[in-house]
Amino acid sequence: MAEIQSLTKVGHIVLITPPLFGHMIPLLNLAKRLSAHFHVTYVVSASKLNVLEQRGFSITNEKDNIVSTPFGIDFIGLFDGNDDDYEVSSL
Repeated sequence: MAEIQSLTKVGHIVLITPPLFGHMIPLLNLAKRLSAHFHVTYVVSASKLNVLEQRGFSITNEKDNIVSTPFGIDFIGLFDGNDDDYEVSSL
């Protein structure tokens, strides 16, 4: 008799990114792919949570600065004092 594998997610992955979109968006895409197989927590500056939502990443269920998405990623916003938007400029 073949054993049926559980469809539950095994393991927990935590991804931490600096508050720069060149880092945030690629790591978020990786988080989406990993969330199909693992419980994923994505840690980012709290000042960027609303920007991610404005860019269409569907952040919902805000509770104690932890939010979740329909695709199964938990977001944790760190209050790190980085309320500025960073821009690269050439001298």
